[in-house]
Amino acid sequence: MLYQTEVQASAFDRLLAEVNRPGYDAADAARRMLKIDPTFAPAYCTLAMHQHESGNADEAEELLWKALEQWPGSYHVYSVLAAVRIERNKEDAVAADLHYLGVWKLSMMEEIPESIAEQFRPMAEKLGDPADPKTYHTIGTLLEIARNKQHETREFDERLRPYVLLSELQRSAPSVVAHETMTGIIEHADVCRPVLRAALRQWARGTDGLTDKAACMIAALLGEIGGTGVLEELLEIADDSRLFLHVHWAIHRIAEREPEAALAVFRATTSKAGVGLRCGLAEQMYLMDATPGIEDAIAGLVDHFSHLSRKQDAAHLVLAVHAALVQSGAESRAQSILARCSAMLPKKERAYVQAELESEEGFVPTLALEAIEGFNIDDVCLERVLMDDEKDEEGEEGEDDDEEDLEDEEDEEGTQVSASKLKAPNVIPDVAEYALSHLGEADQDRAKRLFFGASGKVESDESEVSSFLEWLILDYRPAASRQSVIQQYRRARESGLTPRERLYLESLRGARFGLWEAQDVDMGRGVRVKNLYTGEELFVHDVSSSRVLVRWDCMLTRVEEFEGKHLFVGTGVTVPRNLLAQFRQWIADESRAARQTEEEFVRTNSHQLHRVVREFHQEQRENLKIVNREGDPIEFSQATYQVLDEAALLGKLRALVDLVEEPDEAEPDAVHFAWLEPGDSDSGRTSLGHIAIRRNRLKLECNARKRLARGRRMLERQAKGCVRHLGDSFESVESALKRQKGKPEAEPRKSIPPEVERELLNQWKSKHYAGWPDEKLPALGGQTPREAVATEAGRAAVLDLIRMFENGEARMAREGGSAFDFTPTRRELGLQDD
Repeated sequence: MLYQTEVQASAFDRLLAEVNRPGYDAADAARRMLKIDPTFAPAYCTLAMHQHESGNADEAEELLWKALEQWPGSYHVYSVLAAVRIERNKEDAVAADLHYLGVWKLSMMEEIPESIAEQFRPMAEKLGDPADPKTYHTIGTLLEIARNKQHETREFDERLRPYVLLSELQRSAPSVVAHETMTGIIEHADVCRPVLRAALRQWARGTDGLTDKAACMIAALLGEIGGTGVLEELLEIADDSRLFLHVHWAIHRIAEREPEAALAVFRATTSKAGVGLRCGLAEQMYLMDATPGIEDAIAGLVDHFSHLSRKQDAAHLVLAVHAALVQSGAESRAQSILARCSAMLPKKERAYVQAELESEEGFVPTLALEAIEGFNIDDVCLERVLMDDEKDEEGEEGEDDDEEDLEDEEDEEGTQVSASKLKAPNVIPDVAEYALSHLGEADQDRAKRLFFGASGKVESDESEVSSFLEWLILDYRPAASRQSVIQQYRRARESGLTPRERLYLESLRGARFGLWEAQDVDMGRGVRVKNLYTGEELFVHDVSSSRVLVRWDCMLTRVEEFEGKHLFVGTGVTVPRNLLAQFRQWIADESRAARQTEEEFVRTNSHQLHRVVREFHQEQRENLKIVNREGDPIEFSQATYQVLDEAALLGKLRALVDLVEEPDEAEPDAVHFAWLEPGDSDSGRTSLGHIAIRRNRLKLECNARKRLARGRRMLERQAKGCVRHLGDSFESVESALKRQKGKPEAEPRKSIPPEVERELLNQWKSKHYAGWPDEKLPALGGQTPREAVATEAGRAAVLDLIRMFENGEARMAREGGSAFDFTPTRRELGLQDD
């Protein structure tokens, strides 16, 4: 159960009154608490401390693991368990991981208790306010960076698997749940199920930092992996408005797998259910397929209705029961119950029932209107179809939204260049720790303002924090000493360093920051790069980068030389080719104003160039306007209808010349139509929308509101009496992009073989680019490429355009497509040697 029963609550209150008296035995009280409620984690912690003080370390630890099983969302349990383990073994990796998970729990709390803020103050003050949960997000990120760098091959202990997955789910619930997190939970359902149930119980009882969005995701996943035991718990929160759609989707998912068992739970729940829950049960049974006993179960929801008729939502219950019975084929029984129960309702509520039934659309249950039966777990967790994110974003204005946008933008800007996998000495985490402990508050504030902007607010994006630490130890000069952190570190730790570590520190000091362009990529070995301001070319030994970068990629990064090989240092930021010209022009203008060479300006401004790239990218997005052929803003628009007579509907739609039926082998039970502009042949007509008919639902999809309105008029005129409109939905391009982020790309269905498709695409590109040298281009000031190459500046501009094309084609080839060869174009313009 999610909640304590009334008997348990009363017994707890009596026990707590005794506990507050002087001289009570804490261990005895804890044992009595667990007899009343075996899920009460603080009692296990109390017993664990009693065993620990008595020298029984094994018993103490096992009790703490039980506490963690019951309250997996609580920082305190992770902290105490880590402390007990670390006492036994200071190098215990599980203890370190428990501490790491605990810090992330703090980052998700609404408030940090004063006692915890004091505990973390020495470290937290260096990164922000110890009482601010966002500070612990930064600490967690730093711990994650350190863990990844120190233990590249070490996995989490198997016992921690469900807690790690829960943490990842909580962290990603506000934005996009990672596919790996969702599948990890499903694949390890047996160990994750009890932990997710315990976390949902914590949410229901209001303990610690489980957010409503995290609870929504947990409920949905329990619906995917749970059985009737989970179903009973979900019904306890089924009328909670914060989780309503996700909980009901989960209930429907379980009922879909185990209809008879679910129906038994519904019937057992009815006698003690209030009106709100009974409405939910009626709508759930409306969605169910024919199941033995379902008619009696539906009718049982209004037994003794005279006791319920004056309560809120009683009218909705009558309508929901009537609709469910009609759906199950028991129309006469539905009419009988409607007449009997309506007579018991107040006059105003009777009028409401009558108006709903006589309306054009009739009464449609909420769960049917939301079409939850049509969604799978990918839709709910990855696409977030039931999450009202857009509404949340509109209601949460201010600095937090700006940070989230910056994070999203940073994710879209480009691939982060990964650190070299060569076995260089792993001193960076120690140097970073030295920096945070030895730089004064004034220096740290100054460094943050330089790197993150005027506010000095530390970004929560992991790559941004990692880049900041890299810059802090390599480039920042404290006001007093004017020596970099890495210089100070070497002097302070000289006696404890090995000769190889000293050499590596020297190589880091000499690392060259610049704007580097990939000239060639040797897959599995490294990348040949060129500094765009010095002309220096180097081969960088970095296997991971060779698997990510393609020719003509540009990045702001550092290159060091160690033991005769060049290596990338830490992380770097990709400068997209379509922003490169604008970015280089900005550098030219700013370096001229600063009276520096462009190479000097880039090197001395390593703290701000990443922000400039991000700002250009943001401006580009804000200025982008996406419209359809009619000039209307693109907006994914959908109308949903209930199909009343499918045979008649199909006959009428097939008679329309503007609809072309498109059989889909992947969906033999569905019918699809393309809606095309009027014309003589299908091939040359613009597509206006798509119609799909499946499972008694018709969905019309268009790319703009005006088109949807036009399509609705066509449908409702042609198919009158065959369909009933249920509702419309609209989604902006930006919202769709946010929803898609993090979702694995589905393999597209192809009607032609891949090799044929590649050949056709290459033929089209050959035809297109054959005339490109003589096209007037805005990017060349209205000149054609052939005209532009006559001047040095024009030649450089044309070459940059061709490299941008080649970069895109190389990226396409890396992803399995076919790259177009621009050699003939280069030769025609005299650029074959550039």
